[in-house]
Amino acid sequence: DAVPLEFAEKVFERSGGLPYLLQLYGSILIQHLNSDKRKHADMSDFTIVEEQVLEQGTYYFRNTVQSAPDSAKEILSALSRTEDKQTLNPQTRRWLQRRCLITENEQLTIPVLGRWIREYWQL
Repeated sequence: DAVPLEFAEKVFERSGGLPYLLQLYGSILIQHLNSDKRKHADMSDFTIVEEQVLEQGTYYFRNTVQSAPDSAKEILSALSRTEDKQTLNPQTRRWLQRRCLITENEQLTIPVLGRWIREYWQL
């Protein structure tokens, strides 16, 4: 297999299954393998690929956070730093759930977004 199942599962988990991010991870992986003249990925490639996802996905990540109401920005920021349950008002919960940004258990749906918030977003 060109891409190990473990790698694919990690991409799905980190992207929350979001089509745009799945495509971005895949595209970056292919570019990485081509530049190394390789046909098979391994788990050591994941870190390199995710670093590029964080950089190349900045427009998507920034737009996602900037378009959020202040209360949702605060929750996204808090969830990016901890898995502790946050206190959400119904309106904020609804806004985040409609955009598939939190799970029913009120955790981030897209862990790579949480990493981007921690590392790149200036509140």
